[in-house]
Amino acid sequence: MDERMGAERMGAEAEREVKVAVTDGFEVPDLGGRGLVHGPPRARHLEATFWDSADLRLTRRGHMLRHRRGDDDGGAPWSLKLAEDGDGPVLARRHLSAPGPGHEPPAVLVDVLRAVLGGAVLVAVGRLRHDQQRSTVSDGRGRPVLHVEDDRYEVLDLGHGDAVVAHRREIEVELADGGADGDGLLERAAQRLRRAGADRPDRTPKMARHLGALAAAPADPAPVELDRRSTVEDLVRSSLADATRRLLDHDPVLRLAGHDVEAVHQARVATRRLRSDLRTLRPLLDRAVTDPLRDELRWIGGLLGAVRDADVLAELVGERSHRLQEDGHPDAAAAADAALAGLDRQRDEARAALLAGLASPRYLALVHRLVVAATVAPLGHGVEGSARAAEVTARLFRRPWKRLRQAVRQLDQGQGADGDWHLVRRRAKAARYAAELVTPVVGRRAEKLARRLAAVQSGLGDHHDLVTLRQWLDAASADGTLGVDHARILTDGLDREAARALDSWPHRWAAAREPQLRHW
Repeated sequence: MDERMGAERMGAEAEREVKVAVTDGFEVPDLGGRGLVHGPPRARHLEATFWDSADLRLTRRGHMLRHRRGDDDGGAPWSLKLAEDGDGPVLARRHLSAPGPGHEPPAVLVDVLRAVLGGAVLVAVGRLRHDQQRSTVSDGRGRPVLHVEDDRYEVLDLGHGDAVVAHRREIEVELADGGADGDGLLERAAQRLRRAGADRPDRTPKMARHLGALAAAPADPAPVELDRRSTVEDLVRSSLADATRRLLDHDPVLRLAGHDVEAVHQARVATRRLRSDLRTLRPLLDRAVTDPLRDELRWIGGLLGAVRDADVLAELVGERSHRLQEDGHPDAAAAADAALAGLDRQRDEARAALLAGLASPRYLALVHRLVVAATVAPLGHGVEGSARAAEVTARLFRRPWKRLRQAVRQLDQGQGADGDWHLVRRRAKAARYAAELVTPVVGRRAEKLARRLAAVQSGLGDHHDLVTLRQWLDAASADGTLGVDHARILTDGLDREAARALDSWPHRWAAAREPQLRHW
């Protein structure tokens, strides 16, 4: 099987669970009630081997790759669980499964992790032996709603004949369908376990708890915390590290079957922000290193942007259809369906190009270069990395602010053509990114300026979205993607809405240009 296509076809199941540590004498309470029935447990015995790179790249980023054998329920032996954002007691992850022998991870799972691994070799890093009592909580119709595992496990030492080095007992309660827990079943179960004597819920994966200090270390590139005492080198490394981590955090999800709108959005933001930061930081940088990086970020950002643009247009069509139907337009739904079908085809083509890009050596080389640059700041000749960043922030911000002012003057001269408004929006975004970049060093004034520039960008963004939708509908009507009548329904009133989106411009721009906000 072609590895890229295999990863693209891999579906991920949602997994939501709470885990609590308990003592050997703990008795699992009945988690039924309110129409739910907690069934009797059944025993099963498993052995799980965990795989990672020697420097624990997966574990440190929150991922888990495991091969399991024993008297299981017939599921595929290999599992990959991807890290998810979030806090609170519930651990939410995407879970992928694949068949294969235990001596080597399946290529289809490794491909999902290709950028995260960065060429590192996977090896067995730990093994657990489980004795479990598994039960199910069902609703009044007998449908499972929760799976409960009373798990007593031993940690085995791979280097010493699988000697037992630790014991632990945990209770895991998992939502049966993996979806959103709208009824609060997991939290109620966690509260009942706590009342029975369990510890507080712990989101730490089992094996990560036993792999030592390295497992708890930040993933590469390590974050760089900034404050008023930070250096020029800190400022550069922080920007590179934040964007690279954001890209790598969402990279595995981009490769899965289906389509995750938020992952595409966040990865695109990472590339856009870093390109902007590298331009802002240009006076401090070795441009022989960073200019090629900006070019490569433009390339992958363009592939992400093509998918994201289709997502945004689809959202706008859906919103427009909803409003038209509320106004009683009889053909709005049919027009929207026809437009969405065309956007689906556009997105599929863009996504195929993105997947090819993510699978390419070119992209993997870019990620490697970003990690290196975030580790060893690519400072220009003669730039003193130990100098205080606060001494250069005003100079760094001057150029993006000047470019924004020039775009505003061009807007006045051009009398508000769509392209002029779009240029102002882009320049406002660049100035906002620059203000956010230096906020930890500068303080509240830069933070306030960044918020006001974000308001400018947001207002102009609404205008740009409506203009882009009008342009797409016109083009789709011209090339036959969308019928003329359907296009006419969806474009009716768009120009007026776009014009109204500019009503807030004078007020927002006046607030952003207050001189005292730039006195750092």
